[in-house]
Amino acid sequence: MLLSQLETFATVARVASFTRAAADLNLSQPAVTQHVAALETELGCKLFDRKGRTVSLTPAGEKLLACQRKVGGALAELRQELAGLRGGAAGRLAVGAGLTICIFTLPALLAAYRQQHPHVDLHVRSGRTQEVLRMVLEEQVDLGLVTSPVRHRLLDTVPLYRDRMLVIARPDHPLARRGAEVEPAALGACRLILFERGSGFRTYLEEVFESHGVLLRPDMELDSIEAIKEMVNAGLGISVVPEMAVARELASGTLVSLTLHGWPPMERTTSMIIRRAHGPRAPAVQAFADLVQESFTKAERWPQGE
Repeated sequence: MLLSQLETFATVARVASFTRAAADLNLSQPAVTQHVAALETELGCKLFDRKGRTVSLTPAGEKLLACQRKVGGALAELRQELAGLRGGAAGRLAVGAGLTICIFTLPALLAAYRQQHPHVDLHVRSGRTQEVLRMVLEEQVDLGLVTSPVRHRLLDTVPLYRDRMLVIARPDHPLARRGAEVEPAALGACRLILFERGSGFRTYLEEVFESHGVLLRPDMELDSIEAIKEMVNAGLGISVVPEMAVARELASGTLVSLTLHGWPPMERTTSMIIRRAHGPRAPAVQAFADLVQESFTKAERWPQGE
C-alpha cells in the first residue's frame, strides 16, 4: 500500500468522481483507477459504489478514509516536528481562501512570506467560505481567509480588515451621469450583474437590500469578479462588488462608484480562521499567521494600494 495510492483514494472520496480526482491530482484517469484498484485488491474489498459518473464510499471505504486521515495527520505532525528542528527554515504551509481574497489580498502576503521563508512548501486552495471552513476543519489546509462570519468551537477567528461594498457602473451610465445620489429603488430598473446565487457574497447582498425593501433581480449571475467587472465595463449593467476588487478601475476612471441616497455603509469583515492549538503550531504555519495579523493590525479597512 503506497501513500500515493491513499492520496488518490482520499481525493476520489472528497470529489466523488474519478475524473475530477484525476484533474485535481494532475494524473490520467486510468492512473487514478489503477491506484484505487490496487487498494481494493490488496484489502480484498470494494471501496466505492459507482453510480454513473459519481462514486460514493462503501462501508469499507469509510473505514479506509478514516485510517487515511490518521496517517495524513501523523505525517503532517512529523513534517511539523522536523520543520521545528530546522528552526522554521522549511516545512509545509497550506492556505485556503475565497476567490476574491486569492486575487486581491493573498498574493502580496504570500510574496512577503516566500521572501522570509523561501524553503517552505506553499499550497493554496480556493473556495467559498463554507468550503474553506471545511478544509480547515478537515486539516486539508492549515488556515483560511474568509469574508463571511465563521464561528466554530474548534477554530479561532481573527478579524483582519473591513472592506466596503460599492455599487459600480461605467462613467457614461445614466445613473452615473446624474452626478447626485441615486435612489435605491432606481436599481430595480437597471440591468444587474451579480455573483451567482448561493455564494456568501450574494447572500449578504440579498439580506442587506431586502431588509431595505429592494429586491435584487439580476440579469447576469457570474462566479468571477473579473468577469463581472468586464461586463460592467462593457456597458452591460451595474454591479455591487468589494471595494478592493475595483480600486484600480476607480483610480483610473474606467469605472465609477454610485452613492445610494440614505443607504448605510455596506461592509464585510475578512477574517483568518485557524484550528485551536493544543500546543505549539508548526513554525511555518505560525510564521504565516503572525505575518497576516501584523499586515492588518492597524488596518480597519482594506489598505488600498497595497
